[in-house]
Amino acid sequence: MTAGSTEGVGKNTPRIERTSSGEPTPHIGQTCSGATFDIYLPRCLEESTQSFTPSPPSVDVRGGTVLVVEDEPIVRGVAQALLSRSGYTVLTAPDGASALNVLRENPVGIGLILLDMTMPGMTNGEVVQAIRALDPTVPILLNSGYTSNGTVKKMLEEDSVQGFLGKPYDLDQLLNTVDQLMKRT
Repeated sequence: MTAGSTEGVGKNTPRIERTSSGEPTPHIGQTCSGATFDIYLPRCLEESTQSFTPSPPSVDVRGGTVLVVEDEPIVRGVAQALLSRSGYTVLTAPDGASALNVLRENPVGIGLILLDMTMPGMTNGEVVQAIRALDPTVPILLNSGYTSNGTVKKMLEEDSVQGFLGKPYDLDQLLNTVDQLMKRT
């Protein structure tokens, strides 16, 4: 299109309109600025014979209590929300010492511990050792953004932790791993 051209948007263009009875009526548009778009969809004169019945929402059958030990409040909150919405009862702790207090207060109620690998205060080895002194059977799921760490491999081989989940993780990864470890108990 060149300057002064009589072609293009906003020029006289033919269009078809429908009358109230549905008959097509040709119409030549007037020159104006801007554009008009008419969209015509087919009419359906028949009533639908199919009825729609919404299915009831699915119900998770998960259960049990997970202790989330994470020093980052946002990560801790996300893990708590994901697990809670999926049917788990969730307790939280911002560090290893707090986690040990929660474990002492709930000696038989915790089914799994989701433990961040690096937190202030105690090392992950110290936290795991103290957890094992309180409860030698509770599964520990270690998680970290540092996935190529020899410590993780060693802890898994020694069975001091029962699983590892790399960060970032999504809902499916979290639930699949937690579900698998919770079934072991």
